[in-house]
Amino acid sequence: MSRSIVSASIRGLGWEAPRAQVICGRTFRGETSLPDRRYYWRRKILDKSCRTILFETTVNLIANGMLTLLRDREWLARLRQDAALAPRVVEELLRFEPPVHFRSRKTLAKIDIAGTTIPKGAPLVLLFASGNRDPQRFANPDRFDPDRGDNPHFGFGGGPHYCIGAPLARLETEAALAALAKRLVDPRLLEDPPPYRPGAWLRGPEHLMLGIGGVVS
Repeated sequence: MSRSIVSASIRGLGWEAPRAQVICGRTFRGETSLPDRRYYWRRKILDKSCRTILFETTVNLIANGMLTLLRDREWLARLRQDAALAPRVVEELLRFEPPVHFRSRKTLAKIDIAGTTIPKGAPLVLLFASGNRDPQRFANPDRFDPDRGDNPHFGFGGGPHYCIGAPLARLETEAALAALAKRLVDPRLLEDPPPYRPGAWLRGPEHLMLGIGGVVS
């Protein structure tokens, strides 16, 4: 599904279908050369888009998740004892500490909301992370609580812009956090807060410095 969507996006940049399919295929196979250097920068844009969709957001979600669990030892211990809790942990992480904090959009029609009229074509910045901690929607929004029953978060956006990689990101993060919780003996943060990657919309630590007592095989 990712290949077809990215290919369609390339055609939206003005490329003909055959070249769109060729560039998309090369991107997904990891090839870096193109016969026509005129398309170099367009290919670089596509490579960055694929990297963001398929890699960077999940890396940040896993790092944010491990950081949150190391700050909440109760849930780290619970996940170590019961890996079946991983889906609930990940869903709450997507609300509590999502990798994507905001995105920009443009209105397709006039919108009346909260006593304000937003005209058609107006640029908007949608603050996903802010909505995820709306006290009118979530009880104790600043508390990490995987036992939360009603959790309609914006961790993957929504509507036609819903993240196409959401199912894979969920599976990867569940597997990673369950394995880390089980295999790392007495993990602890050596640096808190850790340094964060530059940029505002994509949030995650550059690295997590940990001390451990060992690794369970």
